[in-house]
Amino acid sequence: MKLRAALEAAHAMASAGILFVPVPIVSDEQATDLHKQAMTALEQLEAAATAAEGADA
Repeated sequence: MKLRAALEAAHAMASAGILFVPVPIVSDEQATDLHKQAMTALEQLEAAATAAEGADA
């Protein structure tokens, strides 16, 4: 099930035009760390998009 969720997330990012790097993981701890990094990056992208929308208004 984890693999399917990962593939769906990768597909969603690619469909949205978000560049990402697939990284193989070796432990649950590493998966958690990488997930946190991904969430931080997505939050940064969201903030940048929101700022750009505000600048266009």
